[in-house]
Amino acid sequence: MGLLDDDVGDVETWRRSVPKMLPGLLVSLPLIAASVALAFGWGGDDYGIFSQVIGWMGTLFFGGAVLTLAWQLLVGDPVVIRVGPGGLHDRRLSPRPIPWESIAGINFHKLDRVRFVTLHMTPEALRLHVRSRPFPQLARWSVRTLGSVTINTIGLDRSFDELVATVNTWYQPPSSRQGPAGTADGRAPDTGDGTPVSPRPRREGR
Repeated sequence: MGLLDDDVGDVETWRRSVPKMLPGLLVSLPLIAASVALAFGWGGDDYGIFSQVIGWMGTLFFGGAVLTLAWQLLVGDPVVIRVGPGGLHDRRLSPRPIPWESIAGINFHKLDRVRFVTLHMTPEALRLHVRSRPFPQLARWSVRTLGSVTINTIGLDRSFDELVATVNTWYQPPSSRQGPAGTADGRAPDTGDGTPVSPRPRREGR
């Protein structure tokens, strides 16, 4: 039985949301059209090889993004994040659940309008659990540079606040494994906008 099997109980899931992902798909279509026009010189103005290179790069980038979004919406498993007593599993980040014991610390941040969870892990735990796709080299560079990995709820059916509350329910930092969930100094972490989130009591697994 796995750490986050649905029949274990108390496992919360975040799934892909078609209404939230569709706008990104629609926005990408005119960008693809503009990139193709540059690549083939259909715009009327000829800027030479430079515009063609930019056009082909844009076509590959935005075309790849559209294909990825379409595959996720039509074919892929809609479940993206699972959180429960055994750990946390973001399928965009790792092929298997990350046990809470492998996470040295958790913070919640906000960058512009995007909020995200930052997982601080030891180098050994990162090598064992982090297998981000489709850009594994970029993910490894980010991990080496930042010493952490991030999770967001963009395009998912449930809110970031729900993710924060669920993580606070189950995660306990190494310094207070027997105490209430929260940050390493015993304070409840915030949502990234300065609002504290009080940890809920740790529930017993079923």
